[in-house]
Amino acid sequence: MNKIKYYWENYPFALIIIAAAIMRLIAAVFAKGYAMSDDHFVVIHVAQRWVDGYNNWFNSDQASHFSLVYPGFHYLLFSLLEQIGITDPQVKMFFVRLLHAVYSLLIVIYGYLITLELSDEKTARQTGIILALFWVLPFMSVRNLAEIVCIPPMLIGYYLILIAEEKNKVKFWVFAGLAFGLAFALRYQTLILTGGIGLVFIFQQKWKSFFYFASGVTLGMFCLQGLVDWFAWGYPFASFFRYFFYNLENRFNYVIGPWYRYVLLIFAVLIPPVSIFIILGAGRMWKRLAIFFSPLLIFLIFHSLFPNKQERFILPILPLILIIGIIGWNDYSRISGFWQQHKKLLKGIWIWFWIINSVLLILVTFNYPKKSLVEPLNYLSTKDDIKGLIIEYNREKMPWFPRFYLTKNVPIFRYTVDDLAENFKKQIITSAKEFPNYILFFGNEELEKRIIRIENVFHVQLEFDHRINPSFLDNILHTLNPRRNLNLTSNIYKIENRY
Repeated sequence: MNKIKYYWENYPFALIIIAAAIMRLIAAVFAKGYAMSDDHFVVIHVAQRWVDGYNNWFNSDQASHFSLVYPGFHYLLFSLLEQIGITDPQVKMFFVRLLHAVYSLLIVIYGYLITLELSDEKTARQTGIILALFWVLPFMSVRNLAEIVCIPPMLIGYYLILIAEEKNKVKFWVFAGLAFGLAFALRYQTLILTGGIGLVFIFQQKWKSFFYFASGVTLGMFCLQGLVDWFAWGYPFASFFRYFFYNLENRFNYVIGPWYRYVLLIFAVLIPPVSIFIILGAGRMWKRLAIFFSPLLIFLIFHSLFPNKQERFILPILPLILIIGIIGWNDYSRISGFWQQHKKLLKGIWIWFWIINSVLLILVTFNYPKKSLVEPLNYLSTKDDIKGLIIEYNREKMPWFPRFYLTKNVPIFRYTVDDLAENFKKQIITSAKEFPNYILFFGNEELEKRIIRIENVFHVQLEFDHRINPSFLDNILHTLNPRRNLNLTSNIYKIENRY
């Protein structure tokens, strides 16, 4: 502890980066799988299909509503890995998580540097260590979510804006704009934050700053997204326009929530009562740090009013809230008579924060999300005798199974409660493919009844082979909200000879 205190006092930045790197390395090793459908099926699945020679997204008469930039990077990575003989899906995904872990250190580095520019060393240290060890960040940093991947260029852009205002040099304004242009190519909604920055420049009548920054943004957007879409779809920003109109048309077709959902989410995620400190601190910065606060507020208002609400949508602004919230709260607590007289209470509240944060950090960082979807396919990849697979689910909508992890090129047939048994049987028989010899029952609900049904329909005998339970945290989430979290047990049976 004395050594840690020594390094904390004398080399805080190095200690912060080491702590961040350790937690992200742990996440890269242990946090396998994927958290949400988009961080697998919109990135990993598509990139691997491109490597395998399929035309996913290009087999339609209109542009995809997803950017090609981020999955395109994974296409190049997977191509390179296969060129050097790395084909195992889990090994590929370890490299992906490791690269994201290293890349995500930029969030900690630039969060620290931004705070140091705006405040003092003590506040920068506090912000840096929170960004390094905040319970949700190491886990999310190794996920393939555009909402988290867009954060580093945004923070780099903000840091360059601060340097540009300090040194008053054109190149920093342009580079800042280029960074936000990259963020746009990774996550289109960051344009709301970028536009908010432009509005602040206009309101403050900083016309030169606005012009140079806007020039950089335009150049970055065109080179990184416009040209890619032009080459792929025939005109610039084709996927962006498709994305805009797609979301407008389907705004009520996804998760709908009340306008205050994100406010409550931020309050809960930041761990009360410290979350109150951070939110109040951010609010105090509305004028002094308008370049941060106003775009953040516009972003939050837009997503609060838009009907489609998913928790991940708010991730891009989480580090910004932490940065200006901690700066604002520290400024306030130093001049507050109450908190100056109750320093032990304030210290106790922060100790509570770190205790809860540490528990959540351990639970989340070591979590294997979607284990009961991924591991069955890993397991079946070890079966040399597999000829085909039936996935059976006793509910209406079956979750997407990540075929990426099944290394055997065998047919997969999906059977849900909606499917008529005879029609499903006919589908398999008329498919001209070999009859499947493994079946995966997803979930334990009425399992014996479902086994008997399959045996009677296909005139086969089923022999139990393997069971895969969901991860500890996924099991808790399923218990708390079974409607949204369908990470159920996977039961694998061998289909024996037909009699």
